Amino acid sequence: GSFAKNVGTCSVVDAELWGVLEGPQQVWKIGGRKVFLETDSMVVTRLLKAQQIGNDDTALVRAIKRMLRLDWIVEETMFIEKKIRLLQLWLSHNR
Repeated sequence: GSFAKNVGTCSVVDAELWGVLEGPQQVWKIGGRKVFLETDSMVVTRLLKAQQIGNDDTALVRAIKRMLRLDWIVEETMFIEKKIRLLQLWLSHNR
């Protein structure tokens, strides 16, 4: 499924974080408890991997971490490493 949200002017990281927050919230509202989180942002992945809510976390990151503490079955992935490897392979064959 998909959704749209007007987040105004924000960074790419904040836009990605909004997607990480809003998607599972919509699933929770309709009674779903299994969510597959997917991001291609290493920054977002690092921010969310830190389990503790830190003083440096933005309100958005804190909200996501609180939401992820609910009774979820969470599967996550990060594709950026695969993309980097594919790009390196392509570059090595196209020089």
